[in-house]
Amino acid sequence: MFKVLAIVFFFATTLFADVQDYIIGLNAYRDGFDKMAVESLENYITDSNDSAKTNFAKYVLYKIYLKNRNYEKAYAHFQDIETVKDDRFNHSQMIKDKMFILIEINCKKALDYLQENINDVLASIYLNSECKIPEELVQSVAESNLNPNIKTAFIIKLKNKPEAAYEIAKKTDFSNLKKNILKYIGSFFYNNGYYDIFWNVYSQYKDDDFVNYALKRLFDVSQYENFIYSFETNRKFYNISNSNYCRAIESYQNLGRQFNCEIIDSCYNNKDGKYLKAKLSCFINNRNTNTKNFIKEEFNNNTNLFCTYAEHIITADLYDNEILSMFSKCDNKLKLAEIFIKNRQPQNVITLLENDESDSSLYTKTRAYILSGNEEKARKTANRIKDKSLKERLFDNEK
Repeated sequence: MFKVLAIVFFFATTLFADVQDYIIGLNAYRDGFDKMAVESLENYITDSNDSAKTNFAKYVLYKIYLKNRNYEKAYAHFQDIETVKDDRFNHSQMIKDKMFILIEINCKKALDYLQENINDVLASIYLNSECKIPEELVQSVAESNLNPNIKTAFIIKLKNKPEAAYEIAKKTDFSNLKKNILKYIGSFFYNNGYYDIFWNVYSQYKDDDFVNYALKRLFDVSQYENFIYSFETNRKFYNISNSNYCRAIESYQNLGRQFNCEIIDSCYNNKDGKYLKAKLSCFINNRNTNTKNFIKEEFNNNTNLFCTYAEHIITADLYDNEILSMFSKCDNKLKLAEIFIKNRQPQNVITLLENDESDSSLYTKTRAYILSGNEEKARKTANRIKDKSLKERLFDNEK
């Protein structure tokens, strides 16, 4: 009888000890005493035969180990209960926790887990890890229905692998992304030569940089018509670069069209000879009414340029007496005078050569006076010619 009572007492004491470790462990966990909880629950599961309590103890232990970044021990307990059906388990959180653990202990297993269960939550956790994004995951993400923000995050993480990023971008809807993300994505693919993605983003977002990117691209592929349309439309609202103003000029020229000469001012940073030449050419081609004022303001800054273009200025009838007086400084003034002689405009010859007393100039002025019918001034002018042969030729021509 005594032996029977001893055996019963032994089992009762052992059972109480097991339950006591279990209860102490759970209470310690709830009160935040992780070390005590781990010690008690680890003791409990060592000898426990109660599968329900054992499973819950392991559930609590994996949570504690995960919290304290002891991922190996957390995963050991997690694996034991992963498939257990227990209403006390937060199964949705367990799905996330498994990924949190795997990205720390085995990226290959984390990758496989994501491939099997690709969704926004697990993909986000994987993205925030040090695990790499291999080709097989790129394809899975591209073909998936992941949230566009998640797909975009993969693109950004693949910044050093633009080809891989492109595979995802081709199948990503960018319509509802934040502006700063759109700016990054558009710039990234533009700079890496994936212009179809840039144009996709451009349809959703525009700023000064994007408009200038778009204009440069249109010009580079010789779409001058589209360039001009975009340029004229966007320069009212965006800050167009100097380079694209220059491209606009070239686009108009390539199409053989006139353009507003004022855009030349925004093309050139320095108002040097190149600027003056471009502006003058435009004014002449457009027969712009501002040409005369432009010549008067800039003539002394680049006399040779204006003298070179003097014939065109005269032909376009973009001069007056003040400008003719300026042209008197040109080395080609006698050639200019011949244009007026040919056009039967003797007074312009006289104005142009008024202060020039060289024999060649006097010869040409005499011809102008003869053309105008002023014989008296013709003879007085001719008398000042020192070269007799030239004078004789003049009057031979007159006869």
